[in-house]
Amino acid sequence: QPSVSSPAIGDVNRDGYHDIVIANGNKLYVFNFNGAIAAGFPVRISGSTIVQSSPILMQLSGGGGLDIVIGSPDGRLCAFDGRGNVIPGFPLTVGGGVLSTPMVWDMDNDPSSSELLVGCDDGKLYAWSLPVGLSDSWHRFHADACQSGYRFGSDPWMTDDNKLENLYVYPNPVRKTSAKIRFKAVGLRYGNAKVFNLAGDLVQDVSFDVYPCAENEVRWDTSNLASGVYIIRVEARGLNGSKVLTCKAAVIK
Repeated sequence: QPSVSSPAIGDVNRDGYHDIVIANGNKLYVFNFNGAIAAGFPVRISGSTIVQSSPILMQLSGGGGLDIVIGSPDGRLCAFDGRGNVIPGFPLTVGGGVLSTPMVWDMDNDPSSSELLVGCDDGKLYAWSLPVGLSDSWHRFHADACQSGYRFGSDPWMTDDNKLENLYVYPNPVRKTSAKIRFKAVGLRYGNAKVFNLAGDLVQDVSFDVYPCAENEVRWDTSNLASGVYIIRVEARGLNGSKVLTCKAAVIK
């Protein structure tokens, strides 16, 4: 049958090698690094309807490996360990078919727990609190916020090596109604840019998401600013603290 699900990559059978996890038809498959179907798979996810949800990987059952969470068009959120066994407490029942990919994230900055979220075709978003912290995993569609589809090292948002560098404004001086605030971030996820005039007055405060391990670019609206020199203070926060950089830019009108 056709596969409309995107794969996830991670060590689900605890053998030290990455596996490929994907739904095909109404079943969930796990392929070992050598292309063989892993023991205990495939497992059935729905009665007969093709599964459109993509799997995510996270630690639910303990033991050091990654478990699989995937939505079912039958109105359930299913979870399996690396041998195809159903995780205790699953499946979770929702009010409509799950065609989207679930996501796990730490919404309340509590390292001892995480939240599992999924949208359904009943128009509602469902969320559950899990008694496990956010771990290095394939925790959303295409792995991360950048949808990189990449998992051969640690998650850039989980690193202890937080960095914020190469902050500058382009173009500088700014002669039009906007410019770009650019910087590189590692291990950081949320940010804000505060703009001060030379008298120290705060004239703008902009919040934004940060892409980890990437060059970031934030639009700076200068349409309401007078000509002059401004100080831009960028702060980016991650799981292990925050980093701050400042730079100057001139606005000419």
